[in-house]
Amino acid sequence: MLRILGIKGITYDGFRIACELLVRAGADAIEVSGPFATLKLEDAYYFLDYTAKIAEEIKASVILAGGNKEFDTINQILNDSHIAYFSMARPFIAEPNLVSRWADGDRSKQKCIRCTRCTQNMGRCLLNTNVL
Repeated sequence: MLRILGIKGITYDGFRIACELLVRAGADAIEVSGPFATLKLEDAYYFLDYTAKIAEEIKASVILAGGNKEFDTINQILNDSHIAYFSMARPFIAEPNLVSRWADGDRSKQKCIRCTRCTQNMGRCLLNTNVL
């Protein structure tokens, strides 16, 4: 269930209409997210299906949020869908140089294990002691 403008439990059709209205009002991009409380930490690309669908239906860049973690999978989604961008927060807390590492050809697994302790530790990763 998505939460938009204080409306609990909006349907996909309601979400699509809200996105269309936002685009008409001048939004350049839409980030698709949802409730994280029901997700498992080992899951990845939490909202891929809804994001890919909305990316086909609206005329704005669409951003996939939640559980984006592997370079090859992100690249495949980028090439096989209309999704334009990927939102990532915790991976950069654990590994601020992640994009540089990937650009240099190192496509090894991210250090972030999505333990969410950074959210309780003033934005500091407990696994990476080199990060402030």
